[in-house]
Amino acid sequence: MAQVFDVGEVLVRMHRQPFGASKIPLSLEVIEAERLADEFTHPGPITAKNEIRLGVEVDKFGRPLAYWIRTRHPGELRGAIDASVTLERVPASEILHLRTLDRWPMTRGEPWLHSVASKLDDMDEYSANELTAARMGANFFATLETDADDSLSATTDAATGQRELNIEPGVIEGLSPGESLKFHTPNRPNTALDPFLRYMLREVAAGVGVSYESLSRDYSQSNYSSSRLALLDDRDLWRVLQQWWARSFRQPLHEQWLQAAVLSRAVASIQVEQYALDAERFAAVTWKFRGWQWVDPAKEVNAYKEAVKAGFMTVSKVITLTGGGDDIEDVIAERKRELAMFEEAEIDVDTTVPEPVEPVEPVAAAATAAPATGQEDDQADEEDDADAEDQPPARVVKMRANA
Repeated sequence: MAQVFDVGEVLVRMHRQPFGASKIPLSLEVIEAERLADEFTHPGPITAKNEIRLGVEVDKFGRPLAYWIRTRHPGELRGAIDASVTLERVPASEILHLRTLDRWPMTRGEPWLHSVASKLDDMDEYSANELTAARMGANFFATLETDADDSLSATTDAATGQRELNIEPGVIEGLSPGESLKFHTPNRPNTALDPFLRYMLREVAAGVGVSYESLSRDYSQSNYSSSRLALLDDRDLWRVLQQWWARSFRQPLHEQWLQAAVLSRAVASIQVEQYALDAERFAAVTWKFRGWQWVDPAKEVNAYKEAVKAGFMTVSKVITLTGGGDDIEDVIAERKRELAMFEEAEIDVDTTVPEPVEPVEPVAAAATAAPATGQEDDQADEEDDADAEDQPPARVVKMRANA
């Protein structure tokens, strides 16, 4: 990614052989873009109707067919004087060419700072000149002025022939008649340097496509609302680049790796016959990109909760946006393990579910009938005991009021 940002592109070559202790016949070689033979138009025999554009052999539709790559980097030191640089034609099926396209058909990428490179150079030159001026201004000096040319009225250095006057702290020097001492006040550092550089950085940020705050890390010129708006715009750009990274590099690399791993029987859980019948099913994966933490947790958490309740979002989507690369499966597994640990340690937290409380039936109202005789009272007690034997024991306590 540093090469993509710096020079606009990078090449990754896939070699069908293992390296080191790996058993999978697939290895990757990172190739800098400078190794492409961009100055050759016909480095070797090519197929009819094909042409070479800046080191990339394309067909009549502009699709890359092969890459003409130098065996050495042009800036490398050669081990021997007679060491020569040769060209190798590498099929496009072996190359993952990472670049962002502004127009089709572009065969090469552009540095991401190409539109603001001149402004960055101007800022560097201006800063260097201001530093030189500030260094000169730090040297306090004065000039000795006279009304007449009197060689005897001042001290003359015999070596240089210049008239000099040494000023020491706490010493009052007497001047000759007609002479005056004029002090020069430096005007550096320049007070306009900081706003000018901020202006230039804002133009650089606009040319690159990011906010000024993200580029300069300077939040002194913005408030909370403007900084948050800039941060949300930046995150939209980062999500686009994440998807580009997965489509251009991770997904095709995963498919090639999975095929090599299954055919070499390095993955024992997948049978070769099963993979051959439905390779797309095994290659279908979900890429988990990193998310971002809350900007204002108190407001955003409540907003996401309301969105989930209303059905506008899912819990999985919220975790994807804010989980820092975790998904709902990771959160559930970690939460389950965490609750089990709390329960084992008998620790109650805010999300601990309390024990259910059994409802209690209200006390029956007192009977308003006439007092019952002793025989009727004994008969009622026997009926209650019989009912209690027929029913299972319950936690609810039943109370009967006697007249």
